[in-house]
Amino acid sequence: MSKLLLPRSSDWSIGSVDIDEQNEEVRIELVYNNEVVIIDGISYPIYDYRSVREWRHLDLWQYKSYLVARIPRYIVGDKVISLGVPWLSAIGTYDHFARKKTIETLQVTKSQSGTARLLRISFDQVHRVMHRAVERGMALRDSDELYKYVSIDEKAISRGHEYASILSDELSGIVIEVSKGRTKESVDNLCIKGLSEEQRGAVERICTDMWDPYIYAAKEYFGQALHCHDNFHLVGYLNKAVDKVRRREVKLHEDLKRTKYLWLKDTNNFTDKQYATFEAIRGANYEVSRAWQVKENFRDIQFRQENYQSALSIYMFWKQNALRVNIPEITQVVEMFDRHKKGIVNAILTGASNARAERLNSSIEEIKRIGRGYRKFENFRIAILFFNANLKLYPHENQ
Repeated sequence: MSKLLLPRSSDWSIGSVDIDEQNEEVRIELVYNNEVVIIDGISYPIYDYRSVREWRHLDLWQYKSYLVARIPRYIVGDKVISLGVPWLSAIGTYDHFARKKTIETLQVTKSQSGTARLLRISFDQVHRVMHRAVERGMALRDSDELYKYVSIDEKAISRGHEYASILSDELSGIVIEVSKGRTKESVDNLCIKGLSEEQRGAVERICTDMWDPYIYAAKEYFGQALHCHDNFHLVGYLNKAVDKVRRREVKLHEDLKRTKYLWLKDTNNFTDKQYATFEAIRGANYEVSRAWQVKENFRDIQFRQENYQSALSIYMFWKQNALRVNIPEITQVVEMFDRHKKGIVNAILTGASNARAERLNSSIEEIKRIGRGYRKFENFRIAILFFNANLKLYPHENQ
């Protein structure tokens, strides 16, 4: 048992084991064996011992297990110092092995309260382990690692207009940093905190939507990189325009009622009934049908062209056809696209997309659902980084 509990030190041994059958608890007393404290080869006499403390350990069989010890203190100069002990955690009441088990369980359950129930510890203990793991992982992250393609995207924190901005690696999909809000100040914090100047200078391509602070960030911090507007958000703007047309026309045409999701759904996923309804409405030649076709034409564009001129020609061809339908809601979107034409054409040229960032959004949505929302932004940020930043979360042997 000594080897299991104390794999890194021979200075301590088990003094006694107290088993409480009624409460299913076991307390293991650890005793310091030496008469002096040796630090870096220098011996110091023991000044005194601190009062008895206990630390939660992994359960032994069905018993809640605790390590109990009095820590020796020694004097260096005019300072009285407590001896560092091999099982002591930076959070004070939780040992090395228990922290590791908590992290492993959290990664499976994605729930702090669920992890607390499974391990029979408090929610606060799990919460502190999670925060400490992320702090440790962010500190250990390689500042020399370079990212060729990055994305900036938003994620709603709660209902209303409260958002988080997320900087991620387009290739791997891992989160680099998270900041509160989507203002200019937010993206300043995101880019400066997330990447060093050298890392920002190595970025070759950045993908964002057309939100002004994100465009500002692309120019300010990634001026040398190719700036692209991703296909997912572009189609999203067109979907909103199609729905606006439907809402306008539904007042005149009864058969458009309860068809909202038909115009947003991929026709490949229609049921037989939905397909029949959709074809009947399309045959009526409503404006919403023509608006939908403009959106589908954009979705059919082949993103990744051989040269910029080809990409520009494809965009201009789509634009001319979109304006030809002469639908105000569509014209408004086309005019917005034209103001950001370079970023859209760059996306058509390179095939850049926030697809991984959108999959990341699904993962974050799952974290929100399991956690039943987050009232504090910092807790939300920690959860995103814990599950999606590919950090080195586990405590080191010497911690």
